[in-house]
Amino acid sequence: MFEDDTLFSFSGKPSYSSLVNYYLNNIGKFNALGHSKELYDEARKELIANNSLDEIAIDRNGRIVVSTGEGIDAVSVNEFKKGDYTALTNRELLNLR
Repeated sequence: MFEDDTLFSFSGKPSYSSLVNYYLNNIGKFNALGHSKELYDEARKELIANNSLDEIAIDRNGRIVVSTGEGIDAVSVNEFKKGDYTALTNRELLNLR
């Protein structure tokens, strides 16, 4: 985490400008994490309310969300039928997030 960070000057004393920049950079990351958590919680509540946690995950374009050897992708129904894909459920997709 701190490998590439230069928090100290060559004299071994703290570099205050580096510390301030580091702090401000991390505040932005924490804010982004908080927002992501809110989106996750909203999606989870909606899935529970619709009793759809264990349904196959479909994106907004009607494609099936699948697990590939390289990660996650979305494929059409025809691609899904022809290919060797593993469809993800909404629950699995939430757990991966």
